[in-house]
Amino acid sequence: MIEYDIVNNKRIINLFRRKGVSKVNFEDNFAKISEKVKERILKEVPDTGYFRSFAEDFSVKNKNIFGRSVSICVERDETADGKALLLVSLLHPVLNKDASKMLACGDRETLLKYMSGENFSKEFENAVLELSESLKKQG
Repeated sequence: MIEYDIVNNKRIINLFRRKGVSKVNFEDNFAKISEKVKERILKEVPDTGYFRSFAEDFSVKNKNIFGRSVSICVERDETADGKALLLVSLLHPVLNKDASKMLACGDRETLLKYMSGENFSKEFENAVLELSESLKKQG
């Protein structure tokens, strides 16, 4: 499990630097998580047929995010053979509930292309913030 602040904020990065923590920033850690998920998509998502859903989790230590853990999930699309769903999920900080949002749907190549796009990082961050607000409203 990799821990990092999900919001790319210069104040947060500067705070890490002042405290003597290594240069921890969103882009570097997010790139590691994304690469791990992409590798798993290449290995585990077939062109046709069944595959097991999988997720990569990491904890969130950011007071602006109402959650304790974020997951990037890949699930089989039950309605179409050879298709998968790319989801982001946020776990409630104390209760056993979560909120999730679909980021992309398609075959292996579609998911990999989406994750390699320049907007993926920003869309992921926006989705987490949206899910955070949703969990706050739920209680």
